[in-house]
Amino acid sequence: MEEIQASKHEIRKGVATTLKELPPKTLMNKNAQIETRLFEFANFLESKIALLYVNNSSEVITEQIIKRCFDFNKLVVLPAFDTTNRKIKLFKIDNYIKDLKAGTRGILEPDDARCKAVP
Repeated sequence: MEEIQASKHEIRKGVATTLKELPPKTLMNKNAQIETRLFEFANFLESKIALLYVNNSSEVITEQIIKRCFDFNKLVVLPAFDTTNRKIKLFKIDNYIKDLKAGTRGILEPDDARCKAVP
């Protein structure tokens, strides 16, 4: 199990390094390509609920994807992390700006005072 965790850590570290080395314009183009492909994917378009995440610095930028899901009348569900108990709770958000707050890891997460928990 520890080997797997170490491998995951090394892979994430490598991806983060590669992304940091990309010119900003290239990174923007790659993010746009991912968004375009997602919104061309039939299964995604047919879905009513989108379970997504708010990115950290070494991940695909998801802000525009989340906002665009609202335009497609999808229910948007995002995780909130309880780092003390090492648990994840899911919440439905209705507004990207109003329903998110900075989490313990410095990444935007659903505000449990505003958002409805998803079982």
